[in-house]
Amino acid sequence: MTLNDLIGTIGVGLILLAYFLNMFSLIKRDGTLYFTINILGAGIACLAAVLIHFMPFILLEAAWVIVSVIGLVKNIKKEAVSKHNLRRFFHFCLFGLIFTSAEKN
Repeated sequence: MTLNDLIGTIGVGLILLAYFLNMFSLIKRDGTLYFTINILGAGIACLAAVLIHFMPFILLEAAWVIVSVIGLVKNIKKEAVSKHNLRRFFHFCLFGLIFTSAEKN
């Protein structure tokens, strides 16, 4: 096995690992870990394709990286909005308790 084969095998192995973990519901398909493993795997597999000058695989893996990065960014934004809304909800509840107890006194 050449170095190029080893690099490609690691990259494809990571992609398959993400797929396996997703299929058996061990990680969320829209979770940060799923996107991260796909980005790493596709990036490494793309590097192997560059090393052997195989353009179809370069395009495939580059597209895989781009789509996964877009998914990761959307996921991070969604989590940030969700955390912000949760924080606003707790502040609303806290201020509601403060004002309710102040009105009773």
